[in-house]
Amino acid sequence: MAAVPGGEMKVKVRLAVVAAILRGSGRRYVSVREVGELLGVTNRTAGRILARLEREGVVSRYSKRTYRVLHPESPRSLG
Repeated sequence: MAAVPGGEMKVKVRLAVVAAILRGSGRRYVSVREVGELLGVTNRTAGRILARLEREGVVSRYSKRTYRVLHPESPRSLG
């Protein structure tokens, strides 16, 4: 972690670790807010993380602030 101006901390997040946590949680859906709370980051940062995970095929957008967790054996989209 590194300090940035304003007393905030900058944290690097490994997407593979977040993916493993989401897939291991057994949850089918996760909200931006829940991911933010889990990781201790803002909702904006959590949204960016989920967008990256969507591009990697770990989650798919379900609604504006909710994502469906895709498991390796699940098809990417069910239509």
